[in-house]
Amino acid sequence: MPSLVCSGCGEEVDISSLKEGDRLECANCAGLTLELVRQEGKLSLRQVHRVSCPLCNQMLEVPEHARAGDMMTCCGRTFRLTYECGAYALE
Repeated sequence: MPSLVCSGCGEEVDISSLKEGDRLECANCAGLTLELVRQEGKLSLRQVHRVSCPLCNQMLEVPEHARAGDMMTCCGRTFRLTYECGAYALE
């Protein structure tokens, strides 16, 4: 059974039924989404960060290369992305 280690909890994750680009929720991490990606020729699991809109609570995916201070839009408004205590938020 092929497996990779979750970067959130360090537990092994079975990837036998997955193909590159597939996503899964880690059973041990609350709300952590992982994506199977190929980096430098090897398969790995990438964390897919999400953040909720402060107006409607819709969950939005944080772009892979986003950083604190970047802007995101929802509900016709633009919010600043923050990162504190290991979590993203919109202000």
